[in-house]
Amino acid sequence: MLQVGKLEIEYSGRRLFAPISFAINKGKICVLMGSSGCGKTSVINAINGLIPHSGTVNNTKNFTVFQDSNQLFPWFSIRKNLDLVCKTDYITIVERWGLLHLLDSKPNLVSGGQRQRFTLIRAMHSGADVIFCDEPLSGLDAVTKYNVLIDFKKLVSELSLTCLWVTHDLHEGKTVGDELLLLDASGIKPINGSLSEKTFATLLGS
Repeated sequence: MLQVGKLEIEYSGRRLFAPISFAINKGKICVLMGSSGCGKTSVINAINGLIPHSGTVNNTKNFTVFQDSNQLFPWFSIRKNLDLVCKTDYITIVERWGLLHLLDSKPNLVSGGQRQRFTLIRAMHSGADVIFCDEPLSGLDAVTKYNVLIDFKKLVSELSLTCLWVTHDLHEGKTVGDELLLLDASGIKPINGSLSEKTFATLLGS
């Protein structure tokens, strides 16, 4: 479980947003959305202790998956990369995502989208309690992304993980999230699951 209380972040004396508090239970995915520059990635970095902040965060063993797909050691095979980190068996999901034939390849010999999926697999099986996902599927086509999102959501529940997922894509957020939150200068507020793209764009100030 992840619990965040009255989190505030400042840059050069400017407060990014009003204090935010939220909690995510085990087996659940909370999607954090908002306009570019509102502080979504900063929230992840603050929870990880990478940037100064005020407020409280419960101690977690966490793993972050960023949009950048170059998170695998390039000198090891993908199998070695997974074996170094994974605490539980990952072969079933590798096979389900059609990646089994790539396990003995070096990361630079597979596509960015394939590396992103392997990084997600590594995170899910790393033994972490909480996973932070910062737009990790940006390089995938729509059909592959949908299938990965559905499988990921099932596995988060099955493995009793907790996930904070950041995206700009409302459809992606609705597909993977158990709860959707909108971040802006005033703080965070829940997003109705039936929200339309047009209304969402209005909320972002587009």
